[in-house]
Amino acid sequence: MQELDLIIITCPRLASKRLGNSIEQLLLPISHGLINTVTLITGSEYNYERTLGIAFRKSLWYDHLEVGWDHFRENIIYSPQLRGTNEAVLKDLYFRSRSLTKNERSICYRHIYAWHLAASRDCPVLILEDDIHINSMQKLTELLRFFRLVKLEFGYADLADNYIPITKNRDDRLLSKTLNIYQTSEPKTRTLSAYMVCPSLAKDLLAHSSCISLPIDMHLQYLLVKLGITGLYIEESPFSHGSKNGTLKSEI
Repeated sequence: MQELDLIIITCPRLASKRLGNSIEQLLLPISHGLINTVTLITGSEYNYERTLGIAFRKSLWYDHLEVGWDHFRENIIYSPQLRGTNEAVLKDLYFRSRSLTKNERSICYRHIYAWHLAASRDCPVLILEDDIHINSMQKLTELLRFFRLVKLEFGYADLADNYIPITKNRDDRLLSKTLNIYQTSEPKTRTLSAYMVCPSLAKDLLAHSSCISLPIDMHLQYLLVKLGITGLYIEESPFSHGSKNGTLKSEI
């Protein structure tokens, strides 16, 4: 049975507001030994900027967008009124080239620093943002036990809620009837509120993250397509994204 590590992403401004609730909810699985170590990313983005040496390149926006376009398009046309809309119009309306905001860059640094930490571990790492909420402790416990028993050879698991609904592919394979976990050859990043990576994937993500053009969730999707990663997703996550469902105010 393999171990699991946990990384929670926050920032100095939000740590005191959000971390207490996040840690309190996770005390039970931690105390039961389902999580091996807990790491908090709480520092200033300037510290991570020096460590990571990332360059933000607006000029690469459309090149990176094109690689992941099928997935980016899917994330917006789940709304019925957008189906059938010309793709050039969709790109112009939703994905026009721009520079990332200060908050988007900060979040980008923090997730990539989480990959930096995960790359040096010897077990899969669950990465959570600080606005995560646990809807079902029983389901979370079952989920953590599942990942302790199943070797994460596939590299990536999307554990986000259904704020953006998942779209199944015909060849997706059901791995757990109890949890409704599927293996897919086309993993998706709907939000990065909750996901899991293995160390080998984290190393690959780092190696391809010296130049960033897109927000971090889109950047990860671009890399999953570029690297040809196989992954998992869960239909009904034990997590919900507080900044998306209105429980917490979005800080982006």
